[in-house]
Amino acid sequence: MSLLTFVTRSCNRPVMLQRGKDSLIDQTDSDWEQIILVDDGARGIEYANGMLVANKEQVKGQYVYILDDDHRLIVPDFVAGIRAIVEASTPDVVMVKARKRVHGLLPRKWGSHPQNGSVDTANFVVRNEIWQEHIGAFHRPSSGDFYFINEIFSDPKLKVEWWDYIVSEDMRDD
Repeated sequence: MSLLTFVTRSCNRPVMLQRGKDSLIDQTDSDWEQIILVDDGARGIEYANGMLVANKEQVKGQYVYILDDDHRLIVPDFVAGIRAIVEASTPDVVMVKARKRVHGLLPRKWGSHPQNGSVDTANFVVRNEIWQEHIGAFHRPSSGDFYFINEIFSDPKLKVEWWDYIVSEDMRDD
């Protein structure tokens, strides 16, 4: 079993998909696997979210991170950093920062400046057991990531670590 499973939803963006895959190859810790879920028919976000649910059994890593085809890691020590956090405290969720094209609100943990970023799939690494239990919350017409992370944060027993570091970026502006 690998430490980290990267789940990549992809829809007709082969150049960005390859750049995202290259950012994984550059990792200094190779204890990861990648699952690519392809939407050949451009059926939209509800279908993409449904693919996460339908393919949940493929996810074998101890932790899960969604690295969609329009994002890439910018930290070659991302997997090593997750390993260090996991070995120190065994969290259920590790919240990370991501550089994004669209801005929104950040959790209060990172301050109260309302236009610093937004929370979506690029902001959380989830322990596999928690992923399996809550992934059904993703299957919505839109904002599945919101429902998923909201469901997780509704459980006061879950342990959350905050890695105050920008680990990935949106490539749609490249």
